[in-house]
Amino acid sequence: MIGCRCQYTPQGLRQIASKGQQQGTIVGESRDGKSWRVLLDGYRSATAFHKSFIEIVSGAGKED
Repeated sequence: MIGCRCQYTPQGLRQIASKGQQQGTIVGESRDGKSWRVLLDGYRSATAFHKSFIEIVSGAGKED
């Protein structure tokens, strides 16, 4: 999943309203496996989001 394009799920949009409608690239996974590190478009550093807040954009990025 690393390298895949992603966006917020509807649940993620409700929980993270301050970020707005964003897409980004998955750059890593947490040690416990419950969240992804995502580099949002236009940002310089990655942010961790619970996996239920992020969905893969179909047909984009690499598959593991």
